Amino acid sequence: MLYPTADGARDVLPDGLRALGATVDVLTVYRSVPDGEGAESVREAIAAGDVDLVTFTSASTARGYVEAIGAALAVRVPAASIGPITTDAARALGIRVEIEAPVATIPGLADAIIAAQPVSTRLRVAG
Repeated sequence: MLYPTADGARDVLPDGLRALGATVDVLTVYRSVPDGEGAESVREAIAAGDVDLVTFTSASTARGYVEAIGAALAVRVPAASIGPITTDAARALGIRVEIEAPVATIPGLADAIIAAQPVSTRLRVAG
């Protein structure tokens, strides 16, 4: 089995397949590199108190966030995480994770965020 993956990816899937008897060739085909575009506007918004929550879909997004805006600002905003691995990585960076998706999918993350909000903040009435 050929398993194309990201540079630095965990070996959970290939190890699990090997445990089931598969021969697995892991091929690194890409790497995630934060570009920092927009970091200044995010720093300004956080400093102004305009950011209520940040979301992380992987450990690398949490690391990229801290690299882009700096540790001092990164820890000022609570976070929502897609799952336990991402939560552990964010917390190791000093980020306060207040919401964790019970199902590690984007819809699961969105549902967890919505469920965590008081009903009064979910009801928006256009006037």
